[in-house]
Amino acid sequence: MEEQIKRNRKSIRKEAGRIGRGLIGYSIIFFAAVIVHLIILEACWANKYPGATEQDPGYLQMLENFENSGTSSIIGVCLGVLFLLFFFRKTITVSSIMQAEKKMNGAVFLQLLCVFMGGQLLFSIVGELLEKGLNLLGYSAMACMESATSVSTTVSMFLYSAIIGPIVEELVYRGFVLRSFQKYGKMAAIVVSSVLFGVMHANIPQSMFAFGVGLVLGYVAVEYSIVWSVVLHIINNCIFCDVFGWATSGLSEQVQTVLSTGVFGVFAVAAVVILWRKRKLVKMFCGENRTEKGIYVHIFSAVGMVLFIAGELGMAILMLEKM
Repeated sequence: MEEQIKRNRKSIRKEAGRIGRGLIGYSIIFFAAVIVHLIILEACWANKYPGATEQDPGYLQMLENFENSGTSSIIGVCLGVLFLLFFFRKTITVSSIMQAEKKMNGAVFLQLLCVFMGGQLLFSIVGELLEKGLNLLGYSAMACMESATSVSTTVSMFLYSAIIGPIVEELVYRGFVLRSFQKYGKMAAIVVSSVLFGVMHANIPQSMFAFGVGLVLGYVAVEYSIVWSVVLHIINNCIFCDVFGWATSGLSEQVQTVLSTGVFGVFAVAAVVILWRKRKLVKMFCGENRTEKGIYVHIFSAVGMVLFIAGELGMAILMLEKM
């Protein structure tokens, strides 16, 4: 019996480590695409303006345009997905990613949307508390929060952040990752994919929010279909980030705050009511899909997982600013 348990633990760690290595490969490809794109732009600039320095206004404008562009990110995530399709070719199929257990209807989708969007207000509150705590230590995460809530200023960035990014992130975390761990139970798959989804953002305030909404997206993908988790993700990024940001951009900061708090406050109240009314179903789902003891320890102690998480957390810490 003990030998069997040891073999199971070894098998879980081996698979988790492999998935961690896959995510590391995906991240490397993404960042490589961004860096190569920047190098090409700088080379073209140097060829066009020989002798120009890095302090040249034109060079600084080129860097700003690069930062506001989503082109390299689009290329990076597309290449990353192709890599994962090859990496998981023997264990995960497109049909398994797209599988659906239940049929979605309008009432259920609206409730899930409210729960999903209700986290926005909580994210803002937690972000403020985090900022105060970091300030006591002499650091600030304000730049991280502004980056997480920034509105797209170019077409390419809009395509990436509002459409392509959400689709790819769902394929990676509610597709490859979630389906890989689903054999250990639905709760294990949802929690692990949510943790990795949060860590992936390498932005402490945004990572906490991503973990929370990841639980909802994971539930949707497991119980209904990844198609619906993609739809929720796009609605959040497209409508409630970019479109809402554009619509209120001409207003004062105070009015913007009041409007956003009001909108997301309504979602938060609706989410609380829905979760309270569905508390027995939530409890039943968690009970029926309880994770076997020790699973999370085996998964997150795998070398590949440790390296992926450590790398992303390291980047998140580097983004903090000293006051």
